[in-house]
Amino acid sequence: MDITISPSLVNVVYVVAALMALIPIASIAFFKFKYHGFIGNAIIGLCAFFLSVFVVESFAHSLILASPIGSTILSNGVLYAAYGGLMAAIFEEGTRFLIFKCIGKRFNSISDALMYGFGHGGMEMLIIGALNMFSNAMILQAIANNDLASVMGTTEMTPELMASISAMAATPVSMYFLSLLERILAFVLHVVLSVIVFTAVYTKAWGLFGVAILAHFAVDFMAGLYSTNVLTALGISATAGLVLVYAVLIVVDLGLITWVKKTNATQWHIPFDHVID
Repeated sequence: MDITISPSLVNVVYVVAALMALIPIASIAFFKFKYHGFIGNAIIGLCAFFLSVFVVESFAHSLILASPIGSTILSNGVLYAAYGGLMAAIFEEGTRFLIFKCIGKRFNSISDALMYGFGHGGMEMLIIGALNMFSNAMILQAIANNDLASVMGTTEMTPELMASISAMAATPVSMYFLSLLERILAFVLHVVLSVIVFTAVYTKAWGLFGVAILAHFAVDFMAGLYSTNVLTALGISATAGLVLVYAVLIVVDLGLITWVKKTNATQWHIPFDHVID
């Protein structure tokens, strides 16, 4: 196998993976000790993400994509991207809504919504970001040590595996850090969306829930367009494109939260700290 893996590249990928794992954990710990946030609310967010995405949404996909309409969706890149974005937005934001609505006594402050967001966004960052990056680092290290069998269980290189490893080895170090930035922005967006949905439930300003749905849809729709190669012809990397989308949405949503804060001072009166009955 004619692929040279630099030890420094392996170290960079391990560092990026470790940061992806540590950032959500550190956020929860900091907020717990600095602002006395409830770790239980973060655990609820963590479990809610896993159940909504990997259980309920996955089951819905298995039914819809196996149906006659599924073949139509799968045959069109734009339609598939729109379908994926809509499903993710409905299930994840719907889960936030149900959690805040059904166990409202536990979630009665901005602090509670933030901790939920740390758990929800943190679970995504750990599974989609850290675990994938650790897996990539282990494969690259095995190739560098000429010991692929220790990771893959075989020394046989399939064309698919060869192409994947070649792509990882050819990826500039800067792109791995850009991937880290993309995951951080996704994490922040989840936290911001949690505050927005909580505010919608707490104040019955249902339009805010629609904003959360649209923001989530926009991100996943863009990701879907890249995954189906619809936007590849534009010459913009998927990671760079998503970073731009995340950044714009976060700015818009933070502007919305600033407006909510000003409105809250005269109308809504949402407490920041958890209210104990």
